[in-house]
Amino acid sequence: MRRFLTCVCFLLTACVVAFGTMFAADDLVVGSATTDITAPVGYRLCGYFNERPSTGIHDPLQAKVIYLRQGKTEVAIVCCDLIGIDHDVTALCRQ
Repeated sequence: MRRFLTCVCFLLTACVVAFGTMFAADDLVVGSATTDITAPVGYRLCGYFNERPSTGIHDPLQAKVIYLRQGKTEVAIVCCDLIGIDHDVTALCRQ
């Protein structure tokens, strides 16, 4: 899965670079980042009928982003290792 996401990000960047230089004279700015968003042990787990706290960490959860800017146009693609995100959180992120 990690290799697949890396390939997708590379192809997206290559396409933007190729098409961006054809249509605009502004420099293309590309960036990426990864951060750990793992909740602490004991945090309530989502996806269960009854309340269930975590008892340990099997794999760390991550948020990954690729950011592209050319001129006044900006795009950020964010992927999170989560079941869902509250609407208030996504609205704050879009601001």
